[in-house]
Amino acid sequence: MYFEDPIRITDVDICDWLSSKQPGMAEIPFRLVSSIEEVLNNPTNGAIAFA
Repeated sequence: MYFEDPIRITDVDICDWLSSKQPGMAEIPFRLVSSIEEVLNNPTNGAIAFA
């Protein structure tokens, strides 16, 4: 999934993890999957599934 417009991610655990990564793809730690799914499934964030 992706966001057409940038969103502000405020989840502390996600922010800490993202700040430690280089730009690009990284394996998402299992402990963060449910938090990231919440961000993606929140209709106000406008996440769009890749076709």
